[in-house]
Formats: sequence, C-alpha cells, structure tokens
Amino acid sequence: MKRLLIIALAVASFSSVWAQTPPVDREVQKKVIAAADMYKSGSVDAALKAFEELYAAHPENSDVLAWLGFLYLRAERAQEAAPILEKALIAKPSSIDVLNNLGNVRQRLGDDERAATCYERITEIDPKMFEGWYNLGNIRLRLGKIDSALTAYTKAAELRPTDPFIYNNIGVAYERQKKLDVAAQSFVKAANLRQDNVVFAKNAGITLAKVRQFEQAIPYLERALKLDPNDSSVALTLADSYSKLARRDDALRVYESSQNLLNTNAAFWFNLGVLRDQKGDTAGAEAAYNRTLEINASDLDALNNLGLLQFRTGRFDDATKTFEKLVSLNPTSRDAKLNLAAAAAKTSDYDRAVPLWREHLRSDPTRVDIRVSLANALWITGDTEGAVAQFKIILNAQPTQPDALNGMGLFHLKNSKLPEAEASFRKAIQSNTRFVQAYNNLGVVLERLNKKADAIKIWERGLAIDPKNKEITENLSRVKG
Repeated sequence: MKRLLIIALAVASFSSVWAQTPPVDREVQKKVIAAADMYKSGSVDAALKAFEELYAAHPENSDVLAWLGFLYLRAERAQEAAPILEKALIAKPSSIDVLNNLGNVRQRLGDDERAATCYERITEIDPKMFEGWYNLGNIRLRLGKIDSALTAYTKAAELRPTDPFIYNNIGVAYERQKKLDVAAQSFVKAANLRQDNVVFAKNAGITLAKVRQFEQAIPYLERALKLDPNDSSVALTLADSYSKLARRDDALRVYESSQNLLNTNAAFWFNLGVLRDQKGDTAGAEAAYNRTLEINASDLDALNNLGLLQFRTGRFDDATKTFEKLVSLNPTSRDAKLNLAAAAAKTSDYDRAVPLWREHLRSDPTRVDIRVSLANALWITGDTEGAVAQFKIILNAQPTQPDALNGMGLFHLKNSKLPEAEASFRKAIQSNTRFVQAYNNLGVVLERLNKKADAIKIWERGLAIDPKNKEITENLSRVKG
C-alpha cells in the first residue's frame, strides 16, 4: 500500500523591515505598509485589493511585487502569482521570502525542476533555514531523487528534530527505496511525536505489519482506527495482524464491526468467513463465503472453502456443484479435482469420481489414499478385477495398508476362500486396531467357519469402538437371537 506523504509547504511570511527608499517613494512605502498591516490583521481580501491597486500604479516596486505574488499564492491563484513573483525575484534575487513563495508556486504549476532551484538557492543563502531544506526534500522526493531528498530531510531534521512531518516523509523516501525496516522506524518517530495524527499512526502501523512486526504494529493501527473509524485499509491490516498473532477473537471483532465499510470488498468477506469458520460459526462462514462470491463469482479460494464447508456438513450435492464450478474456473488444479471426486463419491456418482482419481494417479502414482478410494469405488461398482488390481498395487508398496488388506479379504470372502479372508481381515485389524469395518468382516468369516463364539467376540470388540455401527449391531442381534 502506498504511504501517505504529508507535504506542508513552508510559505514564508513577510517581516516589517523595509528598505530605505528615496523621498519620492515614501508615500508608496507608507501605502505598502498599510496594505501589509491589513493582511496581518486578518483582512486578506482587502490587502489583496490594495496591493493590486498599488501594482497598477507602481508595477516595478519590488515590495509590491513580493507581497502581491505572496497574496495570490495564499488565494490559490498560482497562475497569477507566477509572473509577479518572477519579476520580484529579478528585483530581489536574494530574497528568501520571494524564493520560497516562487518555489511553492512553481510546484503547484507542476514545474518541479525550477521549483527545486528556488529551494536550493534558499539553502545556499541561509543553510540554517528549516523551510528551505524541508521544501527541497519534498520536491526532490517528488522528482524521484530519493538520495538527495534524504540528504535534505536530514538537514531539516537537524534544524528541527521534533518535527513529525520530516520523519514521516523520510519514511516515505525509505519505503520507495524498499527499505521497509528503516521506513517503519521513521514512521514510528513521526507517530510518537504527534499521537493525534491519523496519517502518522497509519503509516507506522501498516509498515510495521508489512515487515511482520505485528506486535509493534497493533498499537499504531488501533490508534489510527480510533482516529478514523472509517479507514478500511487500517481495519483490514489490524484484523490481519491480530490473526497472525492468533488473536482470533480480536480479529473477528474488527471484521464484524467493519462490514459497512467493506461491504463490497471480496477479500474482507473471505477473511471474515475464515474467522467465523475457525470459531465454529458454520452458518456465518457460509454467508460470508457466499457474499464473497456475489462480489466476485470467480474467487477460487471462496469456492474452495465453501465446498469444503458443505462437504464437512454432509451437503454433498451442494459440495459437488461448488467443486464443479471451481474445476471449470481452475481446470489445472489437482486439489479442486480431488475435492470434486470426493464429493461426487459421497453421492455415489462414481462415474464422475473414478476418472478424476485415475487422472491424478497417472501424474502422481504414490498417492495411496487416492488409490484406496479408486479401488473401493471399483469394488462398489462391480469392477472386482479392477479393484483387486489396485489393492495389489497398494500392498506391493505398503504391505500393511489396512484398506487394501480389507479389500483383499472381501475378494477372498467373495470367492469363498475363508482362511485367506480371515488372514487378510486380521492383518487389517492388526494394522489399524480401530478399523471397525474389518471387525465386522472378520466376524462374518468366523461365523461361516462355524466359530460363532469367536465371531461374537470380534463383533463386540468392533461395537466397543463404534457403538452405533448398524451392521455389527444387526449381526450380533441375529447370531445371539
């Protein structure tokens, strides 16, 4: 985020010391003093009118030129001020007031290079004048001359070490050099010197967050948000800083209070969805993800998180539709395709899931979990040969993989090879002692081997792991009855 540069142009005011003039000019001089007094007493318009009249009568008078140019500048009439001050400079080439005001006028007219020459001349005439160095730093910064701008600002800081504007602009200069750590230190100085200035606090907080000093950033961001509760960028950075420090309640509080500010910001709604999801507010998270997609229907992260939320809450049809859209927008994403396959499989849409699993295994054959899903799907759909082939591939790589052992047990059971089936199921249980499906299948084999007492013991062990298992409950009821 671009830092805010505060440039307070130092507009010189005129002193009451007047040059000695020949007797013939004393009347003019009196009128000049009277018009200047009007300005000093607050009658700016009257002073401007008086100097315009004096200029009409005495167009070469240097004091009239200097004052009229200055008043035009104060009245935001830079186009009229420029030629007047140019004439004044010819008459008073070493006048700091004229040089400073002419530099300001040239800046406002976009003539930065010539403005810089005015400020440079001021620093030559009076090296101890703060305004010259400060304005020179500002104009050099605008011209992209960062090193020379920093030199000027350093001189200004030596002359006025408690001026927060200098340190803020030094921070801007360092940031443009990508020296964010140093920039942050300067912004912090400015913010500490003027604790009521929202820009200084904002610059300090955001830059500290950028360099991942979140603990230090938070007080400045909190201050900035208090000073300007409608600054959405500060709210976002503060909430993100809280999140980085695992202060999720604070982050959520800031996000929830910023909805009106950031109603059309997709990133805001996405982050709010994540925070709500982390707090267990599933409905709120879903609403936030949906709002994200209303703003940006192609937000891949929002689609992914929404699909995962729908899957997690058992809404597999909705999850399938969401992941379908995600895959259509991001067809190269392996994760999106795998999520689509998982959701489709939950709705028994194996025609959609199986090709996606096969596609992934062609590029990454080491994913045992995916191969297990593929093998189980092939078994369910009646492709016994294909399923067994996959189970064998798995066991060749991982001989104790419980799902594959259970699958081979089912294959042996189907072919009435009961000893082989028993051995496979026992190995599956040995590999995963909480594999309830294998307990059920082993009990079936033992029953067929007329070992009903052993079958009952196995089923009871399985039921102890999963008291709500329907298959085991029915088998125990049938055998005991």
